[in-house]
Amino acid sequence: MIVAVPLLGNTSPAYAAGKTWDGGAGTSNWGDGGNWDPNGVPGPNDDVTIGKDKGTIKTDGSQKTVKSLTLEKADAGGTTLTADGPSKSVDIKASGDITIGDGNTVRGCDGNATKNGGDAKLESTNGDVTNDGELKGGDGGERNPGDTQAGNGGNVKVKGKNVRNDGTETAGGGGTATGAGQRGGNGGNVENVGTVSAHGGDKTGGAAGTGPGGNGAPGNTTTKAPKQVSLVPGDTQGGTAIYLGVTVPAGLVSLAGLDANALTASSRICIYAANGTVDLTGISSGTVVMTTDPGGTISIAGNILTDPGVSVNDIAEPDPVLHASPECLCAVLGCPGGVAEAPDVDASSLEATTSGGSSSAPYAAIAGAAAGGALLLGAGGWYARRRWLS
Repeated sequence: MIVAVPLLGNTSPAYAAGKTWDGGAGTSNWGDGGNWDPNGVPGPNDDVTIGKDKGTIKTDGSQKTVKSLTLEKADAGGTTLTADGPSKSVDIKASGDITIGDGNTVRGCDGNATKNGGDAKLESTNGDVTNDGELKGGDGGERNPGDTQAGNGGNVKVKGKNVRNDGTETAGGGGTATGAGQRGGNGGNVENVGTVSAHGGDKTGGAAGTGPGGNGAPGNTTTKAPKQVSLVPGDTQGGTAIYLGVTVPAGLVSLAGLDANALTASSRICIYAANGTVDLTGISSGTVVMTTDPGGTISIAGNILTDPGVSVNDIAEPDPVLHASPECLCAVLGCPGGVAEAPDVDASSLEATTSGGSSSAPYAAIAGAAAGGALLLGAGGWYARRRWLS
């Protein structure tokens, strides 16, 4: 007896392929398949490598989805990954790692007329994002006749499991207005979000655009993750507001050994560790590492560690307060509704935890009470200041 056996198609799983930029088409276009080896535009299953010093490569401004992306460390000249027209963004999404090597740039395009600058966006859904180069938002366009405000600067947005920035991230500056009564554009924002941890590096909110009707606002910088946020000596952060925060109970914000003026904001610095730890060890008394313009505020929520004999007021200007401000909570935790602001608590009379082991119970209790006093209100009520803080 003859038994018919059906022929099965190829059931082998789809494996990741490699795509390497070779510029074979003689253009600068990401979307030209002839520029890749093997030929073909990279897709979601492709590990993409752009070798050293490839000049300028342009996307069309739409999101590009790949398995991973590596821009190799430059020898001379580097590679600039940008887009092909005014106000367009560079938007890369990968399932694996994204690595921007030293000497390379990822840059949104400048705006024209009153258009906003383009963003620089890097997102990994299940891998790490490492930047040793430069991420830059495009600058806002200048004011057109009849418009009331120039274009805003483009943003820098980075998201991954572990986000590490040892390079620079600078949002685009606001555009300039010249007509009577017209305002300059706002600077763009820089945001790093780690789903595990985030290392800060150098970040600067976009500069404010100027105009006869008033200047725009400089941009903010935000670095947040569930478990750990860290800066190291040599890192700097700047903008209208600086937000550094973790979102789980035992999280750590590590700022140990920072240099003078490492955190410089015009209006607000917020360091938020819930009932976790803010590490300010390795900073000597009188070394002011965080400062705002006159009238600005600094808030620190968490169990603060300093070296023996060093008060947190010795290293911050103005003196920090325990203050669960709505801006801080919204920036770090998200804010789907309105916010009832917790009362200020003056930290000047409280002793921060020291590495020498002095008790921090009063400090932690008041910090927890201050944080616990904020109610996040929204449709359906959201919830009362994340119950794990109590």
